[in-house]
Amino acid sequence: MAGVRFEFGIKPSLSEEALIVVPYQSHFETLLKHIPDGSGFVGWRIVTLERLARKLASQLFPEYAIANRTILFAVAHSVAIESDYLSSFSGYRSPVFTEKLLEFFEAMQHAGILSGRDVDELNKKANIGRKTRAAAEEFKKFREKLKKLGLFTFEDVFSLSADVLRSGIVPEILAGKRSVVFHDFFEFNIPQQKFIKALAEKFDVTISYPLPYSHYPRFWRSPIDKLAKLFGVTIKSSEFASNPLVKALNGELETCYDDVYFLRLPDPQREARFTAQLAKLWALEMNLSPDEITVVTPDP
Repeated sequence: MAGVRFEFGIKPSLSEEALIVVPYQSHFETLLKHIPDGSGFVGWRIVTLERLARKLASQLFPEYAIANRTILFAVAHSVAIESDYLSSFSGYRSPVFTEKLLEFFEAMQHAGILSGRDVDELNKKANIGRKTRAAAEEFKKFREKLKKLGLFTFEDVFSLSADVLRSGIVPEILAGKRSVVFHDFFEFNIPQQKFIKALAEKFDVTISYPLPYSHYPRFWRSPIDKLAKLFGVTIKSSEFASNPLVKALNGELETCYDDVYFLRLPDPQREARFTAQLAKLWALEMNLSPDEITVVTPDP
């Protein structure tokens, strides 16, 4: 396979040979609007990333259960108590501190630190402070306890599934598929990146976006560019953002006053910024291009 491809200005269509993955359930309605009448539809051909993880877990690792955040909190709390870790932070109420500790554990997992060996490698780094090193040792105990309880996390699912794919086994949800499309994603954690790279060795993998690249404001293009770099892709756009709304979203307000005229407002720049931000929210929520939004001001 040719690796991961990025596409812009498209809405993926259903195909029996494609699996479409979206970030949230709300993306279903948007995608279904663009499916021709009479098209066949099987629900799991469009799945959220969480649903994909659950499918992979049930099909590849039935002996484990994915722990929800409440269970993860309880495990983190019990580990901290058993090792007397909380006594070092007597100024904290334990539930509050456990929540902070769990956030640290989750950040470790997002960074692909999933084993005791990973923690040992982390602890060798000279820039790791004493408290961080101690918390990393607690993380090692946390991971061991999860395993004893027959539990694992979403990060485990993607990391282990990548290994399974590379061993030649294809899970049921991917059987008969030629391509996998990740639609409208702006970030993937390290275990998810590992899984996508393993997918790309066997399937055509596309990361797609509903708008042309140049229609995204600068603060949305930045995470897209970072993703592309992670997958070894260079995005080249021949389009330039000439639409006044796009200029406003990019903070180029001074360049768009000839096109967007605000009548008798006490602070035109502030009003322009507010209007642009509101339009951005509508554009993202309704899956609109900035060209489809018109700002109307009252007559003088």
